[in-house]
Amino acid sequence: MRRLIALALMILTMASATPAMAARIETGRDLSNACAEAQAWYLSPQSAMPRAVRWCKQYLEGYLLVQKRIAEDDFPGNAPTESGGPGTGGTGGKAACLPASMSYAQMAALIVRTGEWNPALMDAPAIELVNKAFSGQSGC
Repeated sequence: MRRLIALALMILTMASATPAMAARIETGRDLSNACAEAQAWYLSPQSAMPRAVRWCKQYLEGYLLVQKRIAEDDFPGNAPTESGGPGTGGTGGKAACLPASMSYAQMAALIVRTGEWNPALMDAPAIELVNKAFSGQSGC
């Protein structure tokens, strides 16, 4: 009986899930589309934050956090070796150039614009689009 109930709940859950709920950001196109929606929402936020806007923001937050940790050389395995050189996981503190004054709306616009200017990155992993977007930033 428990198996039947569990199976029924699983079927109901799968039937109620929409394709958009199961989506995640994998390619530059996924990120660009989410950030395009974010760009429009930030101009006129009249409703609760849509999923795509949240996905764009969360992807950018994750990227910023990783870049901050890289800059601080704050990853396990980055400690100097006995010879005094950097550890095997060390990056020497080299991170992307991220201006501190850029808002999420501006970052979303930058992602969309970079995707438009570099169509080959739209089918590449999303990280390549983000790296390209922030690689030419000034003011760092």
